[in-house]
Amino acid sequence: MKTKVTIKGLVLKVASRCNLNCEYCYMYNLGDKTYKSQPKFMSQEIVENLLTKVKIYLIQSGSTSFQFIFHGGEPLLVEPDFYQSFVRKAKQILPSFTKIDYVVQTNGVLLSSVWCKILGELGIRIGISLDGLTEQDNRHRLDHQQRSSLNATLEGLVNAQSSKHLKYLPGILSVINLESNPTELYAHYKKLRVRHINFLLPDGTHDNLPKNFKPERTDYADWLIELFDIWFDDLDKDKPQIILFNQILNLILGGGGEYETFGGSKNLFLIIETNGDIEPQDSLKACGEGFTKTNLNIRTHTLEDSFQQPLIKNCIESHQKLCGQCKNCLVVEVCRGGFITHRYSKNRGFNNPSIYCRDLEKLLTYVSSKVEVLVNTKM
Repeated sequence: MKTKVTIKGLVLKVASRCNLNCEYCYMYNLGDKTYKSQPKFMSQEIVENLLTKVKIYLIQSGSTSFQFIFHGGEPLLVEPDFYQSFVRKAKQILPSFTKIDYVVQTNGVLLSSVWCKILGELGIRIGISLDGLTEQDNRHRLDHQQRSSLNATLEGLVNAQSSKHLKYLPGILSVINLESNPTELYAHYKKLRVRHINFLLPDGTHDNLPKNFKPERTDYADWLIELFDIWFDDLDKDKPQIILFNQILNLILGGGGEYETFGGSKNLFLIIETNGDIEPQDSLKACGEGFTKTNLNIRTHTLEDSFQQPLIKNCIESHQKLCGQCKNCLVVEVCRGGFITHRYSKNRGFNNPSIYCRDLEKLLTYVSSKVEVLVNTKM
């Protein structure tokens, strides 16, 4: 029996430009320059088209939950009335049986108390991109004049944490910087009352490796293992939730996780560009100029039309179609090949192990052994 493909939500590229110029950004600095031909902001016409197509999908699929992630570029470059209009139209157009979740993923630089009030009143949760709480941690997140974004982002984080209008504290999205100290970083985030953190491996492919990355080493696994030990042994009930570790533990313990990096899910998020183009996982821009272009547009196609588009189909099946090395790996049932972008090469497409293969194997083996010891101790 085939696993049903479920669209969990849409990542809406409401702005195709950004006020920062992060060194590792797949949108602007890993070889794809197609953003230059995109409208700077998403129009109301595109919004109405995509809400109509989402309505059709929800009615046909009967989905009881759906998520909109406002993304960019930097989504707070868009005026507040865009979001007010979007939520109002969504309530008018979308079926009442579906619970709609809204998230905005921002660099935090523009996140004023006024923005927090507006987003809170609309029920939009906030994610903030931040690599750490020191200049060294955050050294790759500079503006277009090569100035640090740290202080402005921290001010935005404090505004969100102290806002009486937000129902949920903001989460942090953090690209791992090996030059930072995991122990100190965890202590800093905890002291600042950060409750949810998602750590990401820097994006890259076999042809376009992350800067200074050595695939024969396990530097990222070693960094994450140090962080895992601190977090796992922390018995404080208010400790930060590290999403990456929660996902790994859930899969090791037999949970049915639906994750982009690990597990066997066929669920997906689709990307809607500012001009209405329907695209797959946006980090695939790291694979080359125009790589994510599909010739699908929300004006002329339904969401389900995307299921047979070759690249999107690859995303849907990425955890099922594995290379020989992955199939014979001891951690395959958890890893499932890792994140699709990190498997790409021009010669073999996605028929490769992840560039982080050694790191993933070491990390997952370590976590599994630690869980096994804990389980055996309690038996």
